[in-house]
Amino acid sequence: MLGATIMPHVIYLHSALSRDKHGKVEAKKLQPILRATKIDVAIAMVLAGGVNISMLVLAAAALQGSAASESLQGIFQSLGTTLTPLVAWLFALGLLVSGFASTAVGTQAGDAIMHGLLKRRVSPLIRRVIVIIPSITILALAVDPTQILLVSQITLSFGVPFALIPLAITTSSKGIMGEAKNTRAITAAIYLITAFVSALNLVLIWLTVTGAQ
Repeated sequence: MLGATIMPHVIYLHSALSRDKHGKVEAKKLQPILRATKIDVAIAMVLAGGVNISMLVLAAAALQGSAASESLQGIFQSLGTTLTPLVAWLFALGLLVSGFASTAVGTQAGDAIMHGLLKRRVSPLIRRVIVIIPSITILALAVDPTQILLVSQITLSFGVPFALIPLAITTSSKGIMGEAKNTRAITAAIYLITAFVSALNLVLIWLTVTGAQ
């Protein structure tokens, strides 16, 4: 799924943005804010899920059986031939916007995580330089962008358990969350999702190491 970016670090960024927006909340005002946050997250997930589903439907309808669809250039050409050039250019524009958004979100998430763990902030200039160096290096080496995109998503998927497990532990702790802690059903659901994703990652590692198809 090209463009369907996996970004587990967004969990930390969203928490930081919610904190910055609402600040320290009094107990009597907590429930309305939690309700508003749930609605916010639900809308974001519906929009993101809708985009991903649209990509799958488009690929199934327009790229099925196309040998050229194994690369970004091939997908662009196939969409332009099978559908219209406008769709192909919209796909290219969507990937460009996705790249800008991912870079911005990744930089902000890194800042939030660094500040939370090390109690220090890195200047925006240094953050931007650190983020852009790998991209410039890859472009200079003329590496296949399709393979880099796929490898980056596989690598990011390994970070999902490291985001979900602390999230489950923290939000299920009465000592941390008080009366706002997760119910047992939600806690069980989070751990099941984490176990499922971790199992998929282990299978992926096994297939990669053994060279199985």
